[in-house]
Amino acid sequence: MIYKFYLSIVALCLFSSYASAQKLVTVKGKVIDSASKLPVSFVTVALKSHSGTAIKSTLTKEDGSFELVNIKNDNYSLNILALGYHLKTVAIALTDVSKTVTDLGNIPFSTKDNQLQEVVISGNRPLVTQEVDRISYDLTADPDSKRENMLEVLRKVPLLSLDDEDNVKLKGGTDFKIFVNGRPSGVMAKNPTMALRAMRAKNVKKIEVITTPSAKYDSEGTAGIINIITNTDLEGYNLILEAFDNTIIASGVGAAFTVKKNKLGATGYIGRWFRDYPNTMTTSYRAPMLGSMSRVEQDADSKPTGTSTPFNADLSYEIDSLNLLTGSVLLSLEKRKYDGEQFLRSYAETGNLSYAYNVQNTTLTDDKVDDFGLNYQLGFKKHKDMLLTASYRYSKTSSDYDNTNSTGQVFNYSADIVNQRNNSGLVEQTAQLDYIKPSKKLSIEGGIKLIARSSYSDFNTERNLGSISFLSSDEFNYDQDVYSIYNSYQLKQENWTVKAGIRLESTLVNATFITANADLNVKYANLVPSLSVQRRLNGASGINIGYTQRVLRPGILQLNPFENRSNPLIYTSGNPRLQPVISHNFDLAYNRSSKGNLNISLSYARSNNTIQEVSLLGNDQITRFNYENTGSSNILGANISINYPIVKRLRINVNGLVQQVWLKGTVNGNNSSNSGLQYNTNADLSYNLKNDWQLGLVVKNYGPVITLQGKTNSFVNSTFRLNKEFFKNKLGIIFNAYSIFPAYRIRTSTLITPDFYQDVRTKKLARGFYLNIYYNIGQLKEKVVKNKRNVKNDDQEKKKGDPSEL
Repeated sequence: MIYKFYLSIVALCLFSSYASAQKLVTVKGKVIDSASKLPVSFVTVALKSHSGTAIKSTLTKEDGSFELVNIKNDNYSLNILALGYHLKTVAIALTDVSKTVTDLGNIPFSTKDNQLQEVVISGNRPLVTQEVDRISYDLTADPDSKRENMLEVLRKVPLLSLDDEDNVKLKGGTDFKIFVNGRPSGVMAKNPTMALRAMRAKNVKKIEVITTPSAKYDSEGTAGIINIITNTDLEGYNLILEAFDNTIIASGVGAAFTVKKNKLGATGYIGRWFRDYPNTMTTSYRAPMLGSMSRVEQDADSKPTGTSTPFNADLSYEIDSLNLLTGSVLLSLEKRKYDGEQFLRSYAETGNLSYAYNVQNTTLTDDKVDDFGLNYQLGFKKHKDMLLTASYRYSKTSSDYDNTNSTGQVFNYSADIVNQRNNSGLVEQTAQLDYIKPSKKLSIEGGIKLIARSSYSDFNTERNLGSISFLSSDEFNYDQDVYSIYNSYQLKQENWTVKAGIRLESTLVNATFITANADLNVKYANLVPSLSVQRRLNGASGINIGYTQRVLRPGILQLNPFENRSNPLIYTSGNPRLQPVISHNFDLAYNRSSKGNLNISLSYARSNNTIQEVSLLGNDQITRFNYENTGSSNILGANISINYPIVKRLRINVNGLVQQVWLKGTVNGNNSSNSGLQYNTNADLSYNLKNDWQLGLVVKNYGPVITLQGKTNSFVNSTFRLNKEFFKNKLGIIFNAYSIFPAYRIRTSTLITPDFYQDVRTKKLARGFYLNIYYNIGQLKEKVVKNKRNVKNDDQEKKKGDPSEL
């Protein structure tokens, strides 16, 4: 398999000899202040094609000079941008093939009368900007990212990181939502890793990290929101065809499309992936702390395979200048199969073998997502910025689970066959009405919203012990309706911005079991405030402070009472009686943009009656993991993000997070507590070679994760990247070598309770290779219109360690 990668790379390198034969031009110049004639340092210089596509960008040096290298002969526009200055555009005609250097000389740059006003020029913003309640990463100011997928780009964004399984984290946690153009999606909620890996950064304009969600956002489950805004500024059509092979994840084909003709527009992606993961080897050990409990050892080996079929499309129709209709369709089908073998041994206190057996395990999963949205936007003739929007969304996620354990090779143990089935899912309907009235100083927003959720879980367990059969089954239904109304205000002064709001939510819960008299009916209301303040300082810098209260409601994966017994040593289940959690979040941040970008932030989050995953050891010597409302959580964190051009061709991006965690709770009547440091760092070096080759090296350090009863170990790995585009950027390759050192990812999860000590060690191949070959067809020029207000459900907590995630 690997030799195919190298043959493909060699072939494409031969193609590059054609491209390298073309003469490339260097464009240079010097930016000076039009009044003082002094050089203007650290301003953004962006080169754009005649169609408006960003080609290259850089920052001027301290003496105001700049240089853009390896530019092909064509017509371009050079845009110069800085806070407090008017946008400067210079037309450049590189048509003389005999010239290799074009010197623009001194370029005068004129200041604005009010230097403190924010500059908003599409496609020319600084790489990182900070608004009153969010941080924005502008991909149009980072042309190098156009060859990456969104999962790779998120590593560069302040406050964001990826764990060792490529799961996205915000401020080191998973309690957040990911939107696309201001809307949630079923795939982003179910499997964000797969969805982000399928999304090309070339089609994305910017990424917003909303650190202090305002009153217009649902109060539940988020310490922040990631909003991905796609590039809608072009007209025409573009089709990107891709084929890829990842030796440790999947191979497949896909197509990303964008079409805009007159008033109609559409963007989307469709693919077919074939998954073939390396074997996962697990060793488990459990020993008593006191008493005569037996010592247990387990060895397991599992091989996952499967297929995925993602499809999504965003549609828009501009009825007239005041009426806009948009819609979205998202479909996903994912099938997986896990074939595994387990060998379990139990030893008496004397050290003698008590019993042993072997388990052959087969698990089948079938996950589906159907998501549809419709949005209508109404403008007003007399007040063009005033908007009234109405939105509706229907989303259904379903999961079919089938597991069979066959016991054999027994010693002092009764052989049996256990089969489990679970059909679970969530149907969610949302209706929303929003109104916005912006002005130069005071902007007002208000709206109402209804979310109707219906979760279900139908499950049964059958055990065949020789000629005797045991069957248990139940059906669980959980209905939740959330009614909300909000009002938000934003006040802008010369160098101050204040955003404040209040949201009132009323929640009705009705849960039933078919075979047990254990119905649950709950009503409660929450009044949720939010406040964000920004102070702009001299130059391109500012300080932000924010507070928001959040309500963390449990999701179906935490509520589902189905007890998963695929591992005979460890059972897992949800808890249908979980209650919501109130969280108080405080943020303080400093951001500066000059030659590079610097963002430093501090955060503190406190909550009581938190949802914790706890474990108990039963009389049957089985460890049971469940969720409980217990104790308190306090997290104090610091994050630093640096993006800096070391030399002309070399840029470094560093994201680092460190948190001190304090957890307290009660487990089985006993007080429990744990504390410690969590950290995560990502260093990304990018080097641009001649002839448009790009090299990259990423080194990631994953720190431990602290839980109420234990922790995980730390881990370091690396990725080497090589990218190249050919034939006027029509054909491209992306080659990655994963985990150059070490070759295997070894995760150790330690659990310590008053009764027992448990250690689970998982070993998985991390070294692998990725090759993506893509081809661009068509050309884009103008704008696909999107609604400014859409349905956003950002409230339900994700279950940590969801096996459906990559």
